[in-house]
Amino acid sequence: MCAPRSTRTPSDRAEEYGRLSRAVLAATAADPTLTPDCPPYETQYGSAHIFMQTTDLADIAGFYRACGLGAPEKERVDHLAVELEFLGFLARKEEHARATGRCHRAEECRAMQTAFFRDHLGRWAPAFARRFASRDPALARSLEGWLAREREDLGLAAEAARLVDLVPAADPAAEDLSCGGGSSCETPSSSL
Repeated sequence: MCAPRSTRTPSDRAEEYGRLSRAVLAATAADPTLTPDCPPYETQYGSAHIFMQTTDLADIAGFYRACGLGAPEKERVDHLAVELEFLGFLARKEEHARATGRCHRAEECRAMQTAFFRDHLGRWAPAFARRFASRDPALARSLEGWLAREREDLGLAAEAARLVDLVPAADPAAEDLSCGGGSSCETPSSSL
């Protein structure tokens, strides 16, 4: 049997992921976007550029696909509750691998949890928790505490975290919607 690498067992961690996921889903169900002050979607934090957001969504979906999971039916892949559920799934896989003596597989699951937390959830969820504190202080404190414990359990230094914050929505009226560099678009002539 493989020994867990943290003070909390994978089963304990999976239970905590599930509890937080259910709480976040319940808290955001009435107003799922919570815009503009604290949306529960990762791509609303970090980069305002649509192509970076698309890249982030593809990376998140790639993590899910690598584990044989598809996109959720009723929610975006970057919703906080979905990302928490994914980490819970990985913790359960780690637990099963350890219980069956497949240490290499357990370490792969642990490495994937670490990478997903470092590259995704651990970067933006602190900003969400801070912003969500005005709506549900108890849940925000619970999420902040979990983030700190998880970062420590996964061996990630808080100083090394590449934290991001909410990106303000662009004012559509202020955007330059011209074609190329000009103020008007030329219609190409057709030879048909």
